Amino acid sequence: MNISDKFKDLIDEKYRNNYIFDTTTQSLDIFYKYFYLGKYDKEEILKELELETEPLAILFLNLIKFQIGEKKEKYNNSKICLEQLKEQEEFFYKIVFNICIYSKLIDILKEIKNIRKDETNFLDNFVFSIYNTIKVFNNHNLIIKVLIFLGKGNKNGIDIINTQRKKITNIVKIPFYISLLELKKFQILDEDLYQEILVEYIEKLIDFSQNKKEVENSLIYLTFLNIGMKKLNNIKNLNIRNSLKEKTKSISEELVKSSKVYNNEIEIIDEEKVNIIKDNFKYLSSEKNLEENIKNLEVLLLKQLNNLSDINKNPSILKSLSKTLYLDENRVISNKEDENKDIYDVTTCIFLNLVILFCENPIFNSCETKKLKYILKNEEMKGFLDEIIENYFCGNYFTCCSAISPTIEKIIRNTYFKLGKSDIELYGKDNSLQKRKNLENLLKDNDIKTIYGEEFINYFSWLFNNDISYYNYRNSVCHGYKNYEEYNKIETTLQLFILILFLKKFYEYFDKIEESKKE
Repeated sequence: MNISDKFKDLIDEKYRNNYIFDTTTQSLDIFYKYFYLGKYDKEEILKELELETEPLAILFLNLIKFQIGEKKEKYNNSKICLEQLKEQEEFFYKIVFNICIYSKLIDILKEIKNIRKDETNFLDNFVFSIYNTIKVFNNHNLIIKVLIFLGKGNKNGIDIINTQRKKITNIVKIPFYISLLELKKFQILDEDLYQEILVEYIEKLIDFSQNKKEVENSLIYLTFLNIGMKKLNNIKNLNIRNSLKEKTKSISEELVKSSKVYNNEIEIIDEEKVNIIKDNFKYLSSEKNLEENIKNLEVLLLKQLNNLSDINKNPSILKSLSKTLYLDENRVISNKEDENKDIYDVTTCIFLNLVILFCENPIFNSCETKKLKYILKNEEMKGFLDEIIENYFCGNYFTCCSAISPTIEKIIRNTYFKLGKSDIELYGKDNSLQKRKNLENLLKDNDIKTIYGEEFINYFSWLFNNDISYYNYRNSVCHGYKNYEEYNKIETTLQLFILILFLKKFYEYFDKIEESKKE
């Protein structure tokens, strides 16, 4: 299918190869600025509308014009949008747009629906039809937005709810029940359906917790079970409520026991640490703002790193705890030891369980990641970051990991240059020879440790650049230690998160310097 290249950025990365893009002489970034960045120039949009000849582009420009227009213009503009939407309807069944485009489109159509009650049937049918495309993303936030658009009693909406309920087959997908139950506030669910979903939600929590695999972390199940238990009093049937209360209480007690590791009388994770991790699970799985969720994850990691001494260093206990998450069999293991090796293993294991929840939260998507302020600001590295993000969300984990390590190293070298330092070192008898410092030596610099945090740098060095580490991400990808199929989503997400933290810390430090200069 041929399509103008002005739509290229609007199409989801996974599906761009399905289309042939025709070149155009007109502005290519007008849609990108509006749909991704929330920015627009009204005069520029009106000017483009006068020049535009492609029907689909005219529709998109009129949709933008409708939303940014004055109240008195809304009715007439909605009429134009509806006429053009009916003419271009078939294109929306052939093109797979990015999540952000559908989200914005539904917002605009919702406003049109409120104005044009006479077009409710057409708009409901149209949104339900594009849901069949949207569902490939399995993005809960977008599905909920479709359900709110369709409203109470809509047969197609009920079908979507029932279909999605059947897809909740493991503990990681369970938060979608919470989103469904919140539809009651929008009067989408009647009381009978609400009660049915609520009971099913608790029953699945019980079932998943009772049948969890031995290698899975009990804390994940315990956290979700506790969230569900808070909703038990909303069940109207007294017999069902009391029965489920007894079951959840019993399972909760078992999960508390299995979430701790014992060796003689030594307990690795004390009650306080369990509660800290449980609290973070809740935010990571339900947070609606990606930047806040990154902050949540950062806080937890830094808490772990800054309290390494609190973790008992008994090797046998640490190794039994580090087996709670199975990734793959490929690890680069050295016979050498260092004092933090086992402690870092435990920290990474605990953190990877949190990363699972982070990456399953629908707010973590390509569109929202590209909008992070410390990614948008980085013009110099935009090409690197775009390629990393697009490959990650396309599931190309080897390609993504291959780019992450050198990109982090480039950030560190850029830090040197911003500080007025050189990454060149002299060597030889008379210092007549010079070479670039390798990553290990770059990380030894005191200013680097100050900017990024000494514990964070030490952990990064162990995780990416240390043969004693099981993970050894940089050397694994550079020296071919792993097979292609062993690059997985969980560990790639951890690496991407570490990259994002480097970007975040870089700009937090240098932005403060720039602000102080203005004062």
